[in-house]
Amino acid sequence: MPFSRIGGVFLDVCPKPMGGPIRGSIHLTRRSQRIDRLWLRLRLLVTLGVLEHPVLSDHSFPGGWWARKRQTGFLGKNRPMMPFRSLEGRIVDLNDVLPCLGLLLASGLTAPLLAQGEAAGPALRVHLRLAPDQGSTRHSEGDLLRLADGRLLFVWTRFEAGTGGDHDPACLVASTAPSPEGPWSEPRVVVAPSDGLNVMSVTLRRLPDGRIALFHLRKRSLTDCRPVVRFSSDEAETWSAPVEIVPSDDVGYDVLNNDRVLQLEDGTLLVPIARHAGNGVGERFEAAGRLRVHRSTDGGATWLTGAWAPETPGVVLQEPGLFAEGDELLMHARSDAGAHHLARSADGGRSWSQPRLWTLRSPLSPATIERLPGGDLLAVWNEPADGVDAARAPRTPLVAARSADGGRSWGPRRVLLDDPHGWYCYGALLVEGPRMLLATCAGDRRTGNGLQTTVLGEAPLPDQATPLPDSDR
Repeated sequence: MPFSRIGGVFLDVCPKPMGGPIRGSIHLTRRSQRIDRLWLRLRLLVTLGVLEHPVLSDHSFPGGWWARKRQTGFLGKNRPMMPFRSLEGRIVDLNDVLPCLGLLLASGLTAPLLAQGEAAGPALRVHLRLAPDQGSTRHSEGDLLRLADGRLLFVWTRFEAGTGGDHDPACLVASTAPSPEGPWSEPRVVVAPSDGLNVMSVTLRRLPDGRIALFHLRKRSLTDCRPVVRFSSDEAETWSAPVEIVPSDDVGYDVLNNDRVLQLEDGTLLVPIARHAGNGVGERFEAAGRLRVHRSTDGGATWLTGAWAPETPGVVLQEPGLFAEGDELLMHARSDAGAHHLARSADGGRSWSQPRLWTLRSPLSPATIERLPGGDLLAVWNEPADGVDAARAPRTPLVAARSADGGRSWGPRRVLLDDPHGWYCYGALLVEGPRMLLATCAGDRRTGNGLQTTVLGEAPLPDQATPLPDSDR
């Protein structure tokens, strides 16, 4: 059904047969009745706390319209819903619901909505969609960076043959635009595979000396996949030869996700990897990876290798990421246990504590976590509904939240994407003021592995979080 813009909110409507009635007020703790996963209910804002209005309890309010709970991000049939949450910000251009618009304006229902300026429903406004075509089978795992002249640089992995599987032929391509809205330049190849399987999984970092570092994987076989780094001194026009990060006598199948390299305030570069075959693991590829970090203190010219994190028997850990918290370094990793795991290092990543269950409920899907300028953590990940077995959940919806206490707790979730058939993962974040730019896989599992399509868009940052009291930590 089409949508309509009303001031700072957006609404959409659908016929009565799709769901249960709007009666009384909508509270933060209300859960949905069973809903049809294919189409819609009326989308309403819920303000901070409770949204109450006489129209909602008035039985003369046309019974043909119903509350849609899509803002929670869980549309599947018979799935329990997360609580309604306050969502700040984005205005979406919508139209063609004039009858409903007139009704709402006449009723005064929009008054509290206009005052709040909040948006319900998926918050990511998509500006660029990269889908398979005759020359490509998949677009995925890229990263974003602002160039010196203000242009936005996007470098991603373009698979050029096969079915879009991880080991199919692929190269790295780049495109630029003055803003996320475009226009985007014609993609050009910046790294072509020289031998073996492919190159993939991009991280871009601006170094203290002004150069740009481009990290990526060079995959030669199922026992030789290693991270390398290239440098540009001319704003991504040309790139150096690759610098090896892993010692030549310690090669294995090492996974470095896109947008994963951490640069500390002193310029130290930290590369977290999960090894699935090779030294320390065995010749045979294993789903459970061993985690460790490579470290450079000279701008990526030379690298030192840290110790392996302790293994976690019975749990599959993969695709680690890093963030700093005070004097500690923390490494998070996706797992098959229904939540991410977290390990700690007090010596800059040279050694690690035992990885333990963390606060991000999730299927076996990566999270992207970055530090905001004000000090909060920002996380983007797949969070299932309450009551859903997270270990078996799909990679939808995609949510964002902030933490003011180092990840011990998380604030209100902002649903970014929530198609029940979507597959949202391998996100790359670029925070600019009150908004975040996000590039993420956003395929459809009905037509492939879910990784073939990437979207790039923007959304307001999630609401600020309240830290746990010290007694609860």
